[in-house]
Amino acid sequence: MEMEIKGGGIIEPGVVGNQQDKIRTFYALIGGKYFITNPQPNSVAAFVRLEVGKQIAFVTEKFDSFYSGEVSTVTVEENREEFLEDINSPWLFELGFGSEYMFNHGLSLFAQIVVDYASVSAEHRYRRITEFEESSSKYKYDQSEIYTRIGFGLNFYF
Repeated sequence: MEMEIKGGGIIEPGVVGNQQDKIRTFYALIGGKYFITNPQPNSVAAFVRLEVGKQIAFVTEKFDSFYSGEVSTVTVEENREEFLEDINSPWLFELGFGSEYMFNHGLSLFAQIVVDYASVSAEHRYRRITEFEESSSKYKYDQSEIYTRIGFGLNFYF
């Protein structure tokens, strides 16, 4: 998945430009399904499933200045790229249960309820230094979400 964030305007006093961030994400889950009852053709089997994973974000920052003259003596230090990567890289946990109707050993119809949990933590640090002053800020972001999915589908077993 790719997301592009664009913005423009005054980034620092005296510097006008265009900010573009590209965020690419990749996620992987590992887990398993455990059948509580033995799956047999023409019967229903109950199961539970558990998965754990991580989404990883890759951020590319780009700033194009609209001003080609001398830039002010303002120095800005921040971890914007790292913050965007951390905030878009949650840990993922899934717990579900359901049942499967086995038509034969290779095909089944299933219905399930899955509870998803995602947790993310990030910290943004900003420091601005001029000839006359220095200012800094730190922002800590922690968020967790729990949501439920209900679904059905077909499984093909080889």
